Amino acid sequence: MEFNICMALRALAETNEDIREGTKALVKKRAAAFKRRIYYV
Repeated sequence: MEFNICMALRALAETNEDIREGTKALVKKRAAAFKRRIYYV
């Protein structure tokens, strides 16, 4: 039982990390697009 809880928590932590990395990538892309728009206009 405890082992399963540990595994579930670890899986959840990894998923959160993936989400965080994905969010960072999205923010970087958005920031780059935003900067480009400012430079061109």
